[in-house]
This record gives sequence, structure tokens and C-alpha cells, in this order.
Amino acid sequence: MQKVEKKVKSMQMFRKPVNMIRQGDRAGICMAQLDASTIERGIAAKPKSMAHTDLLIAVVRRVPYFMGEIKSKSKLHISMGH
Repeated sequence: MQKVEKKVKSMQMFRKPVNMIRQGDRAGICMAQLDASTIERGIAAKPKSMAHTDLLIAVVRRVPYFMGEIKSKSKLHISMGH
């Protein structure tokens, strides 16, 4: 978690400008004075709007079209709340 606050200059969905986005929308966000190399694709939220947790119990299933092998002790990327 970077804990960086920046001003949003503009937003777009499917290459069209929008004034508002909601939970679950896929959007591009242009932010003022932000070096793109310091961030990665993820979730944008207003400060203190997301709860923090130290413990999570999850049921994990293989995506049907994924044909690769999942080895023991593999690292997984888990997204929740979408």
C-alpha cells in the first residue's frame, strides 16, 4: 500500500470521458503529477474508504479456461470486493 493521494484530472471508460464511475466499473484514470512507473494496475479509492484486514479465509477454485499446473506453495493473486 503506497498511501499516496493525488488529484484526478480525468476519467474514461472505453475511451469515452465520464464524470462518475461506480463500484465494479473498469475505468482509466488520469492523475496529476503521478509517475506511472511507481504504480501497477489495481483499485483506486478515496482515502479511508476501504477496510483493512489481517486475516482472510477464502475458497479458491481454478478458472475453467486455465490449463496450467498449480504447484503446492504457489503464490496467488486474490481480488475481492469486485
